[in-house]
Amino acid sequence: MRGQLMLEAVPAHWSDAEAADVLAPLCEVIGKDLDRGLAGRRPALSGWLG
Repeated sequence: MRGQLMLEAVPAHWSDAEAADVLAPLCEVIGKDLDRGLAGRRPALSGWLG
């Protein structure tokens, strides 16, 4: 579900570079590394939310 949370915070059409500006503070609050937050978007972007 982490990917779904990341997509709720940042539109799916944004690139990782654009998303990083918004996701960095969110990842800090939830205690996740930004790289993991960005990686969490990828399965969600493909439609797999496991």
